[in-house]
Amino acid sequence: MTQNSIIFCAKNYLPLLALLILAMPVLGANNCQLSSSASGCPILVQATILKGCQISGSTPSHLGYLDFGTWPTLSDKTVTTSLTFNSSIKLDCTPNTTLTISVDQGKNNNSGYNMVNSQGNLLSYQLYSDNGLTKPFNAGQPISLLLSNTSNNVALPIYGLVKLTKNLPPGNYNDTLTINISW
Repeated sequence: MTQNSIIFCAKNYLPLLALLILAMPVLGANNCQLSSSASGCPILVQATILKGCQISGSTPSHLGYLDFGTWPTLSDKTVTTSLTFNSSIKLDCTPNTTLTISVDQGKNNNSGYNMVNSQGNLLSYQLYSDNGLTKPFNAGQPISLLLSNTSNNVALPIYGLVKLTKNLPPGNYNDTLTINISW
């Protein structure tokens, strides 16, 4: 082999040699020894856990119900109720998660929330996001709910109020609402 061929070979490996020389301080900083012996090199292991919720159980035909009860046609009173979850589902969230909840206008919207019977008679009701009935739900307007440290089997704050008037036509009155829950 001549001197020229040695220089040619060194020129071909020069970029690789420069890369190894530059990488050595970095490798040393991580206490990683690249060799054929089992000296060990660190591997970064990580996971990111996000706040969130999970709905579990069977798929019901409805999330729950607001039941105002059964009353005689001559009743003249205000009746309140709260959302009762369907017992076949459960909503669990990580602690300190903020839920955003909105309720649509229902199937019988006619200037507000209405239940209707089979004869087409309307019975108006209101929805609230607090049990004191001071914070009304407005159709499609979201509310925020910060969950406490105990966030298993979350109860959604949906409360209803209906004012019964005398001589209301008899029948089964109902409505269907759609709720959107995000986090």
